[in-house]
Amino acid sequence: MAGAVIEMSGLITNPGKIWLAVEPVDMRRGIDGLSMVVQQSLQHAPCVGSAFVFCNRASNRIKVLLWDGTGVWLCQRRLHQGKFVWPKLNERCFTLTQAQWNWLIAGVDWQEIEPHTRRSSVERGKSKVYRSMLQDFLRQQFCLAIHRLGIALRSFIADIIILAINRP
Repeated sequence: MAGAVIEMSGLITNPGKIWLAVEPVDMRRGIDGLSMVVQQSLQHAPCVGSAFVFCNRASNRIKVLLWDGTGVWLCQRRLHQGKFVWPKLNERCFTLTQAQWNWLIAGVDWQEIEPHTRRSSVERGKSKVYRSMLQDFLRQQFCLAIHRLGIALRSFIADIIILAINRP
């Protein structure tokens, strides 16, 4: 279908659990290699409906392995600036909440985000900084999308003008 948008519902919107693998992995690994890491190192079954998140040594790329019931998804995200905040714990892996996941992929220090509790003024100040960082990130993404749309629109208008000029 030309021009149709295909919605991929359930990709990473609601996995059973989101498991973070603490130890860095080689990003050249594919579905089979990461499934082996999940089974052997993390002691989990890769096809239980959970998402498994891996990071490279430089902490600027993550890969997500997810079984959706009919097949396996392998997604990658790369930050062009900054690094993903990655834990340095003795555990091999642990789970993230959906909120922590959203902060992680935005490049924000998700470990500093706590559930709704009474916070001190210093913590509220940190929260404002994180909110500001997230707003800056979203603003950059929006500006990039508008820029790309403008380029596409200019190209489309140029094509129409050329067609009108070349019309017999």
